Amino acid sequence: MNPVYGTQKWLRDGQLLALEAARSTAGPLVVAGDLNATAEHITLRNLRARGRLNEATQGWLATDPANRAYPPLIQIDHILTSDGFSTLDQDTVQIGGTDHLG
Repeated sequence: MNPVYGTQKWLRDGQLLALEAARSTAGPLVVAGDLNATAEHITLRNLRARGRLNEATQGWLATDPANRAYPPLIQIDHILTSDGFSTLDQDTVQIGGTDHLG
């Protein structure tokens, strides 16, 4: 949920995602997508604290907004992985019909 539509729903969605990630203890885990949160937001802090996840991207990779005359300014799309995964390369791609980079 985008926080523009209500911070309570946004917070609830982030809490549910963190709880689900924490319950997934067997095998490797990947959480990826539009989390509508920067690294400093509670959603990402909870995912890293409760789960066994680390940010897969190396450094800051802006993904939003991607449909403006200026380049993306914030990273709200993330890939988080459990131990055992390594980032070999990273990039963004333009995706038609969305305001985010893939």
